[in-house]
Amino acid sequence: MAEPFGLTYFTNKPDTSLSQAQLARCRENFKIFMGYVKQAFDKGITLRIGTDWPDGGRAMISEQLLLAEYGFSVLSILQISTINGAIALGIDDKYGSIEKGKKADLLIWNNSPFDNFKNFLADKTIIKDGFVLKN
Repeated sequence: MAEPFGLTYFTNKPDTSLSQAQLARCRENFKIFMGYVKQAFDKGITLRIGTDWPDGGRAMISEQLLLAEYGFSVLSILQISTINGAIALGIDDKYGSIEKGKKADLLIWNNSPFDNFKNFLADKTIIKDGFVLKN
């Protein structure tokens, strides 16, 4: 939702049909929307991240960063990004958390997002099916 208004970290297709006033209004509306998302989360609504964008990895990182900008803790963002989605898909017996018997799919950041949420952008080691992939 935020990409056409230049609010994401990897904006590919900004909306050039809007006037500056319309663009400012869209950005303000997104801010209001995210306030409601945070309120819903704070009241116990379970959130998940998902994307249908062609570059899902970048979209996911951008969503993590946006959540942080709107007051979500890094711990909450990681839960939203991992176990919450696995539960929703009914695959939490194999994915979504680090436990014995689960698939070894991990991201290990070189710089911890707990130190600074922008470290979601940091270089990382990817482990897929128990094998370290090169970045």
